Amino acid sequence: FHATTASDNKKLDQVHQENAQAAREALSKRMRPELINRFDAIVTFRALTLKEVGKIFDNLIDELQERLVPKGIRLDVKPSAKRYLIKKGYDEKYGARPLRRAIQDELEHRLADGILAEEYEKGSILSVTAIGGKLAISISVEQPA
Repeated sequence: FHATTASDNKKLDQVHQENAQAAREALSKRMRPELINRFDAIVTFRALTLKEVGKIFDNLIDELQERLVPKGIRLDVKPSAKRYLIKKGYDEKYGARPLRRAIQDELEHRLADGILAEEYEKGSILSVTAIGGKLAISISVEQPA
C-alpha cells in the first residue's frame, strides 16, 4: 500500500493504529500485565509513504554520486529509472531496506563493470533511464568550457 494522497495518508494512519492495537492485544495474550507495564513504549512499524521512499532513494543516489566524483563521472538518474528502482526495491513488509540492494544490483554493479572495463572517461555523464522493464545507461562526455 503506497500512500500518495491525503486520503491515502489517513488510511495509512488508520492501518498503523490497527496494527498497534493488534500488537498490544498479542502481547497481552503472551505476557503478564506486570511485565508489559515495565515497557516504556511499544513501537510498531509504520509503513513509509511513496514520498518518503523517494527521499531515501535520492539520498542513496547522492551517496553513489559522491563516490563517482573522484573518477570524474556524473550520474543523471531520470524519473523513469527512479520509479523502476523504487518499485523494484520497496517492500511493504521490509520498508526501504531492499532499496539499497536494488540500487546495487541494478545500477552500481553495472557502473562498476563499466569503470573496470574503462568504458567511461573523465567527464562522462551517465544518463540512467528505464526502458522495457530494465535500466538503460547512455554515456555522453561533458565538453570542457
